[in-house]
Amino acid sequence: MDDYSIISEDIEIINNNQRRGGKPKDRVWDYFKVIDVPNNSHKGAQCVFCSLSWKRGKPTDMKAHLALKCPMVNHNVKLEYLRTISSEDLEQTIQNQSDDNDNNIADTAKINKALVRLFVCCGIPFSIVDSPFFQDFVKSLCYKYELPGRTTLSGNYLDAEIANITLKVEEELRFLKNLTLG
Repeated sequence: MDDYSIISEDIEIINNNQRRGGKPKDRVWDYFKVIDVPNNSHKGAQCVFCSLSWKRGKPTDMKAHLALKCPMVNHNVKLEYLRTISSEDLEQTIQNQSDDNDNNIADTAKINKALVRLFVCCGIPFSIVDSPFFQDFVKSLCYKYELPGRTTLSGNYLDAEIANITLKVEEELRFLKNLTLG
């Protein structure tokens, strides 16, 4: 083997190990196997706990799976991602706020939380958010409030509210003793 072929092999190994540009890989991928999807630049994911898989691994979906849906996840990982989802609710509200919006960010987060509770507790379908009549109604109440889309409301905000409630239950149960079912 000549020096040229050794150097070219080393360069190929380095190139294969380097990631292309973009956002850094989320920590949630530590709990998922990467699945190569043919003819797609996005990677699939498979949960290492329960083996559930997705054709496209989205970190928000993967976090929600670990926190709320995976039956085999260990308790520490579940709590970690419950806290993550719960705190991402406020972060997403901050990101969705425009610079010229005078609404208080905490108020917007409170409105989003109340909206999720309204839809869930009253059994209202999330598709109502797309109705121009509902949008007009919301704008008449608070014209500066930006109504989230139905997928954001039924996905991220709903997951965040479920995570908040689950964390509160976990907190209350942690200090109780001699519990029985019956």
